[in-house]
Amino acid sequence: MKKAVITAFLALVCCYAVPSFAATDKRIDPNTVQWWGPAYRYPQAGWINIHIEGEPHERGVQHGRLLAPEIAAYVQALAQFYNPKSPEDGWDKTRDLVKALFLRGFTPEQLEEMDGIAVGASASGAQFFGRHLDIIDIAALNLTNEIDSLNDALAATPNGLDPVKSAGGEAVAGSLHPSHGPVRCDAFAAVGSATKDGKVVFGHITMFDLLPGNYYNVWLDVKPSKGHRFVMQTTPGGIHSGMDYSINDAGLLLSETTVGQTSFESRGIPLAARIRQAQQYADNIEQAASILTTNSNGLSTTEWILADVKKNEIALLTLGTHEHKLYRSSQKEWIAGAEGFYWSNNNTKDRNVRLETVASMDGRPSDVAALHPVKRDALWLQLYEQNKGKIDTDFARQVLTNPEIVLSTSVDAKYTTSDMAQQFQTWATFGPSVGVVRYPSVTDQQDTPVIKPLVSNPWVVLGNDAPIKAHSQKIAADLHDPNDPVIPAAPQDESEPDTEPAWHGTLLPKNDADIWLTTAFANYERIVALEKNLTQKASSHKLSQHDVDTLAVKLFLYRARYELAVRAGQDFPLSQTKANFRDDKWYDVVSGKGVLVMHALRSELGEQHFDKWMDEFGLAHAGQEVTTGQFKSFLEKKSGKDLSTFFHDWLDKTGMAKPVITDQSGLPLYTYGSPFTIFTFDSEVEQSLIVYGTQDEEVANKEAAQVLQKALQRRKHHIVAPIMADRDVTAADLQHHHLLLIGRPDSNSIVDRFKGEMPVTFGQHSFQIRGTTYAHPESGLILAAENPLNRRYSMVLVAGLSSLGTLTVTQQFSEGALTNGPVALLPYNQGEIDFVPKQH
Repeated sequence: MKKAVITAFLALVCCYAVPSFAATDKRIDPNTVQWWGPAYRYPQAGWINIHIEGEPHERGVQHGRLLAPEIAAYVQALAQFYNPKSPEDGWDKTRDLVKALFLRGFTPEQLEEMDGIAVGASASGAQFFGRHLDIIDIAALNLTNEIDSLNDALAATPNGLDPVKSAGGEAVAGSLHPSHGPVRCDAFAAVGSATKDGKVVFGHITMFDLLPGNYYNVWLDVKPSKGHRFVMQTTPGGIHSGMDYSINDAGLLLSETTVGQTSFESRGIPLAARIRQAQQYADNIEQAASILTTNSNGLSTTEWILADVKKNEIALLTLGTHEHKLYRSSQKEWIAGAEGFYWSNNNTKDRNVRLETVASMDGRPSDVAALHPVKRDALWLQLYEQNKGKIDTDFARQVLTNPEIVLSTSVDAKYTTSDMAQQFQTWATFGPSVGVVRYPSVTDQQDTPVIKPLVSNPWVVLGNDAPIKAHSQKIAADLHDPNDPVIPAAPQDESEPDTEPAWHGTLLPKNDADIWLTTAFANYERIVALEKNLTQKASSHKLSQHDVDTLAVKLFLYRARYELAVRAGQDFPLSQTKANFRDDKWYDVVSGKGVLVMHALRSELGEQHFDKWMDEFGLAHAGQEVTTGQFKSFLEKKSGKDLSTFFHDWLDKTGMAKPVITDQSGLPLYTYGSPFTIFTFDSEVEQSLIVYGTQDEEVANKEAAQVLQKALQRRKHHIVAPIMADRDVTAADLQHHHLLLIGRPDSNSIVDRFKGEMPVTFGQHSFQIRGTTYAHPESGLILAAENPLNRRYSMVLVAGLSSLGTLTVTQQFSEGALTNGPVALLPYNQGEIDFVPKQH
């Protein structure tokens, strides 16, 4: 099996949190909560909080229904991770392994729950290469840690040939760390004389590959009909904590780190099954250790940190295949003299377990008999010595954000205390806890183009309190309805259709005052041609709202071009146009307002007549110099109307003529909404300022600001727009720039100050625009408004509904696919929606 096939998820995911759970509960936006019977889910700072309850199959169905999109995506991600060139083939081989080696090791209750997950997920549209998911797929999701370690385990398992193996070129089977994949996980527990209050402090970090690591963000609360209620970090479809961080209502805490792989016992019980049994049925450390050590299959060899917060006891269990060693605080069994403290970082502490990594003592020599400390061992002990007697939550936060402990492959971090654990609470952060963004490598992007960066999210408190249920609440437009049997596929990029010319002929201006006519004759033709194309393709030849929006955005661009020039002090009557090489704004007035004149004329004269007359005039004067007077006389003759007032109001005056013309949607085109597009500032980058929010999600907002800065520099100008934090900007900064604001009102104080100027209403983690609510964490929007401190300049909001959402939305500037309109709505997995909003 390939490295990829064996590295899916040995992860220990963790949780980071905010100040207090009371504060956290206020952050649960009702628009983000989804229900299935008594079960529910909602997002929280990169995590998916989910609660399930009841009998095994019942709670499995709840799990599958609520996490169907994520379960389907996770299966696809693992299949690509295992075999990038042939995901389907790689997953089929994984399924064969599951059926041959593992499935019979699960209890009937566990099998029922996994079957329920498959049934629920499939009913809500989860598929893999066109087929519904089944219990084998769900079991495979839960066994990836063990499948990942199988090759190393076989190398450590006696096979009768070990004494006669060649010594040339083989890897040492007893290597202290797995021979594949990154180093994974750190964990610690402290109690008694080591802690400030004598109670338990407990923490963990997961390190793993980026693609599966993106799915280690499920915080699952399980209330089974039998056994203990427990919360845990897991993955979509997980029935145990693959990251091994859990708390049950008996006060038992479990976490682990992976160590050197020991031999494989094919008749043993899978670790996944034993972990779940310990989480659900162990009352204390003794029972948990008994469950974990009984009939082990040896795969995913681990060192466990355990705690009993009701007894204020901690323990360390080094678990091999047949060998194990349990150190207990109640027996004062300390390592390296660290009284009241256990730590683990992928380094096997017990010699008998280390020796199980060697297939044969008569074979190739191994150096595992002697303990081989690593740098992190020394660092853990150093931090313990510096803080013993005062270890508390501050210590936990300090060590779990220490750059030497938090490796570059980190996925998360979490910690809890005796008092918090008894209320099922933990501090947690999803993403690198050192406050950076982890981007895919070149190889990652080549193998899996859809791979996402891992963003450092704010610390939050995760718990199990239920949100308020709003029975009449309509599901947000970007969330998958658990009742829907189809998960929508990601939309394909829309390219502008080829169109037939609405009219013909290239006109030449006789004088400068005629430039508006020749430019508008050509530019407006493209808009009319697109309208005709969309009308012909539409059912009943009636434009959809999407079509109307598309046309409105096209037309709005010319209004925005004109408005920027006007606000820069360049307005003048079109009849007084003077071409000027020393300034470019005059052309924006002429070309922008000219299209608006054409649109007003078409509305005045009627679409069919106007289009026909444009073609006649264009063909009659193609390649010739024309004047505005000729054009006016031609239209008056064809229409039988006196257009003197119309042309006087539009050409001989500044500003736009009244009455306001309307488009097909019945909305006034020239007076509603902001006069700016999201790219109005692009011609004045030197007068633009990027302001990122620091009130929340600061790491992601700052990273997004830097992404935007680079994207703008690469677009055309090589001008670097300055970046400032919202807490540092002055009134003068705000007044004299186009403002590019990164973050939602709750994370950016400037956005919060000016949110009344924007045609969008934000909830805690949702927003409503044009009467539609969006609540998926990866949804977002970009919209333009007037700078309320100086309406000469624009204000552009760039915001997602989470750290990853904001970064993902900002990356659209780098992709070069954004439409030049006033609003670019980016719902998760639905494609860009562009429109011109009503006056806010």
